[in-house]
Amino acid sequence: MAVANTDRRRYLRACGIGGAAGVAVFVRMLWVNGGIAAGSLFGGFYETQARAFHRFQWNVPLGSLGIEAFQIGLKQYEYYGPWPAIMRLPFMFLFPSMDGRWTQPSMLLALVVALVAASRLSWRIRGLVRADAPVTRVECFLVGLFTFVLAAGSVLLFLASQAWVYHEAEMWGCALALAAFDALTAYILEPRRSTLIATSVFAGMAILSRASVGFGAVLAIVVLGAATFTARTRRLVGLPSAWDERRRAWLPIGVAAGTPIVAYMYVNYAKFQSLFVFPSTKQLFSQIGVYRKAMLAQNHNSLFGFKFFPTALLQYIRPDALQFRSLVPFVEFPRTAHVIGGVLFDTIEPTSSVPSSMPIFAVLATIGFVAIVRGLFHRRRPADTATTATTAGAPNGTSEGTSDTAPGLGVLRIAIIGALASGFTVVPYSYIGQRYMSDFVPFLVIAGLGGLHLVLRWAIAKPRRVPVFVTVMSVATAFSMWVNAGLAYSYHHETDLVPEGSSGAFVAQQYSWHTAFPGGTAPYVRQGPTLPKPMARGTTFVVGDCQGVYWSQGNTWPPSERWYAIARTKATGQFDLQVRFNHVADAKVEPIVVRHGEHTQMVAALVTAGNLVSFGFYTDGHREFRSSRADGFEFGPFLKFIPGHPYYLTVTLDPNNGQISVIFTGFVAYAFQDFRLTTPQLSSYVFPADKVEIGKNTVDSRTTTAVDGQLLDRHLKRPAICGDLSLPRSSTGSSATK
Repeated sequence: MAVANTDRRRYLRACGIGGAAGVAVFVRMLWVNGGIAAGSLFGGFYETQARAFHRFQWNVPLGSLGIEAFQIGLKQYEYYGPWPAIMRLPFMFLFPSMDGRWTQPSMLLALVVALVAASRLSWRIRGLVRADAPVTRVECFLVGLFTFVLAAGSVLLFLASQAWVYHEAEMWGCALALAAFDALTAYILEPRRSTLIATSVFAGMAILSRASVGFGAVLAIVVLGAATFTARTRRLVGLPSAWDERRRAWLPIGVAAGTPIVAYMYVNYAKFQSLFVFPSTKQLFSQIGVYRKAMLAQNHNSLFGFKFFPTALLQYIRPDALQFRSLVPFVEFPRTAHVIGGVLFDTIEPTSSVPSSMPIFAVLATIGFVAIVRGLFHRRRPADTATTATTAGAPNGTSEGTSDTAPGLGVLRIAIIGALASGFTVVPYSYIGQRYMSDFVPFLVIAGLGGLHLVLRWAIAKPRRVPVFVTVMSVATAFSMWVNAGLAYSYHHETDLVPEGSSGAFVAQQYSWHTAFPGGTAPYVRQGPTLPKPMARGTTFVVGDCQGVYWSQGNTWPPSERWYAIARTKATGQFDLQVRFNHVADAKVEPIVVRHGEHTQMVAALVTAGNLVSFGFYTDGHREFRSSRADGFEFGPFLKFIPGHPYYLTVTLDPNNGQISVIFTGFVAYAFQDFRLTTPQLSSYVFPADKVEIGKNTVDSRTTTAVDGQLLDRHLKRPAICGDLSLPRSSTGSSATK
């Protein structure tokens, strides 16, 4: 026993070292978001829910969740499970200054939970395959590598790309499901009340974090309870022979399964007056989003349906879901998933696949899954009901494997059933996204660990195989880390949910790096006098003599196939200004930029007596334009200013891609967005203009005639990126491919 304990410590220490190295990579990716405690627009939802818990309420303040809220009667609710919000309660009390910035620390904690659960599972699964075989240095290296790649070379690393509640929910659902499957496996191998309670608790926390993946953990408990009734079902699910004496085990197991189910039903009913589903049409976004409304109308007002299954499944398992490019990070998402059957999806984001981005897990899980289910397809003799060791496969004729009475990998069948359910519940969803592959992680870990130890047993049987296996694992680990880090880094900058400036700075930096390595002509660049319809993802288009540089996100759904500006000049609608506002006795609307021709559009500043300023937009020619004011303006939030103090101001009214925004001292003071409009409508929202006025309005009287202060037009230089795009200094504007 002393030797066994020593081996276990060495084994788990190796997992810990590998996990710690993976955590370091994960933390570095979190830092891309602005630090370990950075906040974001979509990062404070759980804090909002936690504050509601202080008032013993499920509903949150009106408007606090924006378009993500569900409107039930006169109240609004968050559709995410409450567990991550519950965890925040003591920390929000102890560290009030961290309000709105707990998302990334929470994700880091969830990763640690996932790694600990995976390490414990790894040791248990080793006992099913190799039992009494001594732990070697090679094995320690490989299991450490497996734990490392889980943190630094899987979709979990991708989740660190954004400090969003969406990614945090995925992390906790995955981590707690792994913990539940670990506890369930321990209970099957050695039934104890404490491990059954732990299984129920972890499954409950999982389903109250992310229902889809948590459902799989609860289902596994249900399957275990049902399997105890007959000898045949016990054999089918691989229960050890000791379970033959546990005739009434279904009763405590039923309680363990029922507890998280009842908890989920209570929470769902408290918020949505429904026991199991949330009302898709009650979300505010569903009521205003033009594409969401069209999708719901074609799918019986539900975001789920088996007609989405073929498209999503093919995307998640296809082996070619990557593009390799000559720009850093040299890897990119593939083209948008091909929709099978012409169904209308809610959203299809740029998405890779399990085999493409996680090849280690894909291969090892395939091997492990085949071994786990193999016993279902043939009847064994009684003496063969347990997996036994064979000296033929062991080096030097020693025993390598499980003992004659030890259970084999069949013990994992119940966990595999639950883990498969965890992953496949997201497949009939009308949203395809990279982050949803985290629902497959419990299956990949459980089956992958079985595959790892089977291949390791095979390799050790002939020592010359070991270096080959180690080399393959090492290369695959490096590849997985590169791919997932690259996709995470790209997604952080290129998703259509981030500001245009972030995307532009990233693409500009890519071309700047390209001039140093590998050098040569800038790739993926096209040039012409006018901006065409968006091209393949990653295409950069230069308008005229570098008057504007734009980047295409490609064909996505909803069709966000619009051009993102990398650089603009005044000719493409960017105005860099310096403004000084005076103190005013009464509120005034002062003109900033006025474009007029067939239609008039303008950006103005509402200056108040309290030295507050708000920037807004007016347009004619758009009947659907929303305005709550008689003068036709839509204004943003108020910002404080010091009278007479100079401030930098960037106004964008781009007729090429419809971008309308105001940046005041580095903050987004106004950004036009209307989810009722289609992408083509938004892209053409800024009309061509015959004349542009800065700081004055000679068109109408809806503003003062001029700024009551000072507005200076700062000279815009030729964009720096133009020097990195292999363009001539003076261009005729003819189309040319670079």
